[in-house]
Amino acid sequence: MSNLNKLLLNFKSLTENIDYLGVPEHNRGIFKEYNLSQVHCIDCIGNLENVNVTKISEELSMTRGAISKITKKLLSEGLIKQYKKPHNKKETLFELTNSGWEVYHAHRELHDISELEYINIFKKFNDNEIEIIISFLKEMNNYFKEQIEEIDKNEN
Repeated sequence: MSNLNKLLLNFKSLTENIDYLGVPEHNRGIFKEYNLSQVHCIDCIGNLENVNVTKISEELSMTRGAISKITKKLLSEGLIKQYKKPHNKKETLFELTNSGWEVYHAHRELHDISELEYINIFKKFNDNEIEIIISFLKEMNNYFKEQIEEIDKNEN
């Protein structure tokens, strides 16, 4: 993996951790109606198969209670629908509606544009500087992960 890709990976991880802790994102277009957790939940449902509350909570590193609240809101907004498999009437699964797919694709497009913008910024640095930035981002990510774990531990 190239240094630019390592930097991008770590930078994205850092921003996701910051978003989780509540730093507001600039709301643009379709995202004015939905918060970041809702959009990431939609993204998760669009990316995975046989998605339930537990799978989403594990993927997003959020509590099942938080995901339950988010999915109820997304159901009421008509962005997702729930279903049960014929052989397992107990487990509730989720899939995107047409409106949910619109949000999903807009979110993917925003990520693609952001990645290009980040790469252009990263290209201003030489390999040695990028290694230092990667080291810094890893340290920041570790810090935020510890904060998230503490929040999750206190919620349970």
